[in-house]
Amino acid sequence: MIPIISVILPIHNAEKTLKETLDSLICQTYKNFEIIAIDDGSKDSSLSILNKYSKQEPRLRIISRTNKGLPHTLNEGIGLARGKYIARMDADDICLPIRFEKQIAFLEKNNLDLCGTQIQEFGLNSRKSSLPITEEGCIIKSLFSCSFKKRSKASLSKKHRSTKLIIIKINNSSCCFFQSCNTTIFKYI
Repeated sequence: MIPIISVILPIHNAEKTLKETLDSLICQTYKNFEIIAIDDGSKDSSLSILNKYSKQEPRLRIISRTNKGLPHTLNEGIGLARGKYIARMDADDICLPIRFEKQIAFLEKNNLDLCGTQIQEFGLNSRKSSLPITEEGCIIKSLFSCSFKKRSKASLSKKHRSTKLIIIKINNSSCCFFQSCNTTIFKYI
């Protein structure tokens, strides 16, 4: 079965957090997804952890290679994705069990190509991200700063995955990103 969501999971020396990240993905209430885990030249036991999980989790696809950096790794993941949507995870992230279920329902109901969610940081620097929640707020914020924080979790439809510009601009400038997608309407859930 072709997955609806392709989760791009770049990994570099993440042995301390990777198990918790994978557990949070595997426990999703929405089950039709693949995990594209790209080990970007880790020197720790990250690859060993991935191999252990892959024996029990058929949705996990592992790519291991020398370090090429995050932008290259994300673009490689997009190239390998089979799903209609892309979901981003970092190897030190944990997602709530209903994340994909809510995002897919929202994207499909509203015929959207992109959605993002707020994040709750934990540990030493605990805080909740302060992103706008209205369409107008998103547009205003995108004029002056990046609406997608480095760790924001976006789901992106397949029709907007054709160039490297998309990934680079998610991390650098939401204005350029939305211009490349030819859309001015975006909403947060």
